Amino acid sequence: MTVITYLMAYFIDKSASYKKRILIVSVILEIGILAASKYFLFFSGCFKGWKIFVGVDWNKIVVPLGVSFYILQAIGYLIDVYREKVSFERNFIIHALFLSFFPYAVSGPVERAGHMFEQFRNIHRFDYERVCHGMQLFLWGGAVKVILADRLAVLANELLSNPVKYTGFELVVGAILYTLQIYCDFSAYSDMAVGTARILGFDILQNFMRPYFAETISDFWSRWHRSLSFWLRDYLYFTLGGSRKGLVWKHMNLGVVFLVSGIWHGTGWNFIVWGLLHTVYYIYADLKKNVGKYFLKIKKIRTGGWESRFLRRLKMFLMVAFAWVFFYASDLKAALKILQSMFSTYNIGILFSANAFNVGGMVGKDWIVLAAGLLILMFVDILREKKIQICKVMDAQSIFVRWSVYMGLITAVILFGVYGPGYEAQEFIYQAF
Repeated sequence: MTVITYLMAYFIDKSASYKKRILIVSVILEIGILAASKYFLFFSGCFKGWKIFVGVDWNKIVVPLGVSFYILQAIGYLIDVYREKVSFERNFIIHALFLSFFPYAVSGPVERAGHMFEQFRNIHRFDYERVCHGMQLFLWGGAVKVILADRLAVLANELLSNPVKYTGFELVVGAILYTLQIYCDFSAYSDMAVGTARILGFDILQNFMRPYFAETISDFWSRWHRSLSFWLRDYLYFTLGGSRKGLVWKHMNLGVVFLVSGIWHGTGWNFIVWGLLHTVYYIYADLKKNVGKYFLKIKKIRTGGWESRFLRRLKMFLMVAFAWVFFYASDLKAALKILQSMFSTYNIGILFSANAFNVGGMVGKDWIVLAAGLLILMFVDILREKKIQICKVMDAQSIFVRWSVYMGLITAVILFGVYGPGYEAQEFIYQAF
């Protein structure tokens, strides 16, 4: 794939008359490779009856790791060469390194050639400060992953995968726990990716910017998987015409963008519904801009005060949490089953029963660790939201304070991390895409 992309970029750069045709063929070819490698199990049912495929064990076919991110970067690079935003990179090593640089190869971010090529050409010497900051980010991300994300996964999986055993408010709690899990999981990976690249002397895009602090759906998508959002905006939404042709066309283009986003994440109808839900959220935000202000005036809540910001963030959190149910479920039928069980029984009293916390083998210590960890994460993210650079704050402390924090995090990972015998290790959620 790397050689194919290199050759296509070369022909696009050299051919003035046919570069558009070459680009179209290149994009179709790249998408074909993605479909063949990522969705082969989906299409395998169509091929099983063909004589040439008789006896093929489809489950043993290995999907290339990070192929979705690789293909998006390749397509973005080809389009940038076509638009003359970046020059064709003659050095094949730099070209290959850009497409497969390991800190972002598995789960993103989807980087741009214009951002990375120059960094790959530069000479990188050891920088003590960069290495320290990179290790701090990596350690923090690792702690969030094994202490919070994987512990939340135990609870969310137990509740949401048993919609018959658990009903009503138990499943509501399960959806909220999964909403927190995917936040912690993606936050952890993003910090670890940025930290790893920084140790090596490279700066890559921060792919995760505290999306649950968002007050609008557009703000959410400028914070959640930022590189994918920007890629879809620059290479698909604007290509379709964006909002230039009026509100109706804008909403239709947004529908296409989120349809593609849903299909990119998976082949099931549940992912398509997840994408279309976010389209509905966008349309709702466009059509109801003044309703929210009117409501706040009736309630005598200041539109610029913390109360209105809190309500907007809470509304966004609940809307996103509802959509995550479709993202979590194995298929559309499973998602609808969860929602049916969630809203058919109103058993809020069960949350105050003695057995309310006996879920998935969790004990009292686990709940204390989870609550304390989430509070610490919230505090750190609030500092980040206020543009406070924690790495710089750490630099200003004495060596005793710094190493006390480092050893405290390492000890917390060892003591409270969810791993070991009897535990099924959790992959990063976005590694599956």
